[in-house]
Amino acid sequence: MIERVLIVGGSRAAYAAAFELRRHKKDCQIVIVEQGAHPGADVCSIPNRMMSGFDDFANLASSTVTELRDRYQIDVRGGQEVVAVDTGNETVTINDTNAGREVTLKYDQLVFATGSRGRRPDLPGADRSDLVSVRNTNDASKLLGTLKDKPGRVAVLGGDYTTLLVAEALVMRGIEVTVVTPGEEVFDQADPMVGAVVSEAITKHGATVRVGESVSGFEPGVIYLKDDAISCDMVLLGLGSEANTDLAHQAGLTLGARRAIVTDRRQQTTVAGIWAAGDCCETRHLVSGERGYWPGALAAAQQGQVAGANLGDHYAVSPGTLGTISTRLFGIEVARTGLNELDARNAGFDAAVVTVEGQSRADTFAGGRALTVRLTYDRFTSRVLGAEIVGEEGVAAPLATAVAAITGGLTTAEVASLDGGHVPSRSALPSPLTLAALEASES
Repeated sequence: MIERVLIVGGSRAAYAAAFELRRHKKDCQIVIVEQGAHPGADVCSIPNRMMSGFDDFANLASSTVTELRDRYQIDVRGGQEVVAVDTGNETVTINDTNAGREVTLKYDQLVFATGSRGRRPDLPGADRSDLVSVRNTNDASKLLGTLKDKPGRVAVLGGDYTTLLVAEALVMRGIEVTVVTPGEEVFDQADPMVGAVVSEAITKHGATVRVGESVSGFEPGVIYLKDDAISCDMVLLGLGSEANTDLAHQAGLTLGARRAIVTDRRQQTTVAGIWAAGDCCETRHLVSGERGYWPGALAAAQQGQVAGANLGDHYAVSPGTLGTISTRLFGIEVARTGLNELDARNAGFDAAVVTVEGQSRADTFAGGRALTVRLTYDRFTSRVLGAEIVGEEGVAAPLATAVAAITGGLTTAEVASLDGGHVPSRSALPSPLTLAALEASES
């Protein structure tokens, strides 16, 4: 009998697992069940689509359902939700919203790739429908549908970078945006120094930023702060992600850090015949060595490929993650990789930081912009632990160097002596990263 591999969820990890499995095994049946109205949509492209003025997200998938079926023999079932898993009988119950009925489907191997969801605050009124997180095309369509007939006012609660990208798209559409965060700065995935640069850029684009504000609750059209209130038509939640694992918990899978699914390095869960990959599960951090919750597109795709290879009777292990983030928002490029100062100290390192402001281009080329590098390293071993980079341009090259250096366990002196490439119109010599590493090695 032909083996059936059932993949739950339409995340990047789900499709990475399906493609890798098909590459290794031609004679199995692959079924992907996902709730989204646009199966396989690249969710990272949603803000860019919104910035371009489009309200339709149908073209965000690299392949259509028909192409996936005919070319790769992958059966994608969109608009359907797995609502229960019976591990004893190896079946799932699917709510087919298209047909308005429930069906039962048997599996031989099951993959959880249910991704993440936006965190909701534990506050009065936080369960209201006008509080939304944009994590998929359904969320984006709901947001734009609500704001379609009037410019409106949107309050953004929190400062994670994916939500700030959506906020930028709303500003470009003429919507009044106020960003409210209880933290010291927005973009709380990085040091407040980086967040301050992002806050300034947001303000320059016409939005309002309010930091250090405690939210006490919500009512229709109002966010209540400790000493004030903000009127709005909708609240956009940007408090970060949490693993979408309610179904996994019901199925008896072991959950770990922040309720993420526990797997081994081959992406096997604690239940035989069930695998997990992507933002719904834990991963190992390459610097601290600790397992935790570090959601990210590249790590999700890698985990999906590892799960697919192992399902295809090959042997593969997940490499781990640096928690790398890089994006461009409100005219600013910003990135982080590895551990920042606080993370490093919490992980037991004797962390120190060097901050250097350099240029994005050589002095002989006009148009260069300030490029700031914040380098975290261990005082005892001089090992580079992390980097944060921010500027109007030129972030990608030092970020790539930092990723390679941290992954390779290089010291500050070794990073300072790297024989890197130099394109004067695109990079300074020495680069801000080199200058930061040199300063750290001499301290």
